[in-house]
Amino acid sequence: MKSGRNWLIWGVALLILLAAATLTTLNATDGDSEAQALLLDAHSSAENGALALYLWTRELGRDPEYLEYKPFALGADDALFVSLEPTTVYEAEQIEEVRAWVRGGGSLLLASETPAALHSALGFDLEEVNLFTGARPLQPLLKQPPVETVSAYSSKQVAFEGGVPLLGAATYRREPVFVTARMGAGRVWVLSIPRALSNQKLREGDNAKLYLNVLAHTRAGTVVFDEWHHGREGAESLRSLLLSERWGWATWYAALLTLVYFLLRGKRLGRPVRTVTTRYRSSGEYVRSLASMLRSAGKDEYLCAHYSDRLLRSLRRASGLPAAAALRDLQHAAEANTGAPANRIVEAIEAMRDRDFDEKRMLRLVAEAEQQRKGLQRRNTW
Repeated sequence: MKSGRNWLIWGVALLILLAAATLTTLNATDGDSEAQALLLDAHSSAENGALALYLWTRELGRDPEYLEYKPFALGADDALFVSLEPTTVYEAEQIEEVRAWVRGGGSLLLASETPAALHSALGFDLEEVNLFTGARPLQPLLKQPPVETVSAYSSKQVAFEGGVPLLGAATYRREPVFVTARMGAGRVWVLSIPRALSNQKLREGDNAKLYLNVLAHTRAGTVVFDEWHHGREGAESLRSLLLSERWGWATWYAALLTLVYFLLRGKRLGRPVRTVTTRYRSSGEYVRSLASMLRSAGKDEYLCAHYSDRLLRSLRRASGLPAAAALRDLQHAAEANTGAPANRIVEAIEAMRDRDFDEKRMLRLVAEAEQQRKGLQRRNTW
């Protein structure tokens, strides 16, 4: 029996090691691809992520939110739609959704080095140029606050129709890299140096001021960060989340360890023995039996003294007067302190002191006094 148990322990330990090695390999593989796929992802705290931009937007009081794991749609309360280096293709219906929303008064910030269908649908394009490492204003329009230099490298310029170039590459040709254009009641901003808004570059030069200028020209409302086109499309199933997210892997680990615990701690010594349950008497049965014994023993005076002391203590506690105070003084002080009546309490105490043993009348007085005593306790609770 002991030898078989040892083999079970070694087998389970080997299974855990194999599972850990498999998940670690998957994690490393996904991490390599994630480094490429999470460029300017607003969830990522890596150097090329955009979590700092999201958190800073919240600190500015602009109420940011993620567009992810739900149908792709923009509402009237949304003010700015931020699409940072999308890694999946915008579908035709999504492009029309964005265009209609911008015409209705929204603002779009499209920061990308990769030409996409959304660029051409809005009248823009990205063209290859020599690598440059910064940008400067082409005209004095970025003044809220003033922008002098933007630090980021890229090899793309913005080709446009009917737009206004705001920034040019820091080269002798001054290729436009940041362009804005009106579209209906809204505005489009196209940036070909998206790294300027990354966690690493946001603090350099006037990169942060560039984003402030965009916010200054948008209406009040929610700033929506497009994570839909970073692979978080629609609603994912629980199975896919358990296999793709780190918290899902942790759940698998916990479930496996729990299974091992039950396997090692389980007792398999024969047929299960039926548990014998004992029925305990309720407190109500105890109270009824005690009351029946006191009644049959003729302990009316004992019961009157018990209830009289009980009611008197509640009255003194609510009034705050010393024990030697008169009964009516206790009543008036308790009513003044708590705002609850105490007349039935006094009547019951007086009746019990006078040894008025009319059973029906005494039961009625005690019941009414108990209700007033509970009221005094509730009003007197700190």
